[in-house]
Amino acid sequence: MSRPSALGALCYEAESTFGENTSTFATRLNHQGAIDASGLEHAKIECGNVQQILQGGDAPITGIKGGSFKTKFYLPGHGSTTASTMSATAIPTLLGYVFGGVSLGPTGTTFTGGTASVPTTTSSATYTAGQLIRGGLPVIGNTASDGRGSGQFAVVASHSGTTLTLLNALPGAPTNGDVCYSTETVYINEVTSTMTGLRFLLQTWNMEYECHGCYAKSATLTVGINGELPMIEIEWGVSWWTYSTATFPSAVTVQTFNPSPGGGANASWFFQAQGTVTRATRTVRSFSITVALNNLPQIGVGGADVAQIYTSCVRGPAKVSVSWTEDAATATTTPQTETDWTNSTAKHGLLTVSSGTGSALAFYFPKMFPSGNKPVQFDDGSINRVRYTYTCHGDETRATDLLASCMRIGFA
Repeated sequence: MSRPSALGALCYEAESTFGENTSTFATRLNHQGAIDASGLEHAKIECGNVQQILQGGDAPITGIKGGSFKTKFYLPGHGSTTASTMSATAIPTLLGYVFGGVSLGPTGTTFTGGTASVPTTTSSATYTAGQLIRGGLPVIGNTASDGRGSGQFAVVASHSGTTLTLLNALPGAPTNGDVCYSTETVYINEVTSTMTGLRFLLQTWNMEYECHGCYAKSATLTVGINGELPMIEIEWGVSWWTYSTATFPSAVTVQTFNPSPGGGANASWFFQAQGTVTRATRTVRSFSITVALNNLPQIGVGGADVAQIYTSCVRGPAKVSVSWTEDAATATTTPQTETDWTNSTAKHGLLTVSSGTGSALAFYFPKMFPSGNKPVQFDDGSINRVRYTYTCHGDETRATDLLASCMRIGFA
């Protein structure tokens, strides 16, 4: 009997060996939209034998398995306060497999004073260099922020003793008792190319499919600052698949954390010369992030299924870029756009998308250079604006993969 297509479930598990024939799926994900398996492939190949009559023919050859499917998830923050003990959550864990790594912050702490760029903390030497933190109280409803940390994100340079040195300054110096929130920090891996295969269980009220040896082919981010809900759509390549009769509805528990709309009083775009911590923010009207993954499935023998040809996947160089718009300047021969585009000094930028406790989200880009055409004025909804585009790079001078990463995502 046919059933409504809107009902379904999505579960997955990391594989011990790429494409292994195992049917356990420990984590259920809070998927947006219907489960669509129509991109899975297992084709018949016409054999092409010579025939003696015009419409003669022989049985076709069974081809290899493969294809892809797409998933869509909110970027929901951590789902609960990160002022206390941290635990890994489902979406950042999944994105760690997509982009390469995830760093779980320590138990949250409180500030005891210090400056906006070098605050002091109650805890001692707990934060790892490169992790994101969030400080103080944001705007709540129409109640003003604390005017110090203001719920904004920052990036850790070092935590020596109780001295927390930041790569970018908070809006103001914290006072004793202000909260320092930890984050789950997802980052793009710059050194390790080997990828862990994933297996997914695609369940609907009718057919169900096991997909093995899965790897991320593309990742499309929606992180606008005009009230959009932050989201990521991932297309997964499939090495082989088969049918399933797993119990549906699924009894696997699922985290149903909601995101906050991007933008509003708690959003900001910190943009400075790399190495400069002084807080400088830009008034942006729109913002987008483009990630062009370059994950490379490898053909091999000895897989788990007779129709499987991909037996591993390696991570190739990805391309990450950001683009934003600002209002055009008044008439001048030296606009800011000219200064920024001509300057060859690397920049770093931190986008705080939202700051609500449990639904806070931020993106950090430690090394950026202008790319594409020099920004010139254009008509944007009947307003004169300019568009900046920067390409994001890893930093090979850094000591760890986290510090070298070209993009980091903070969930708090």
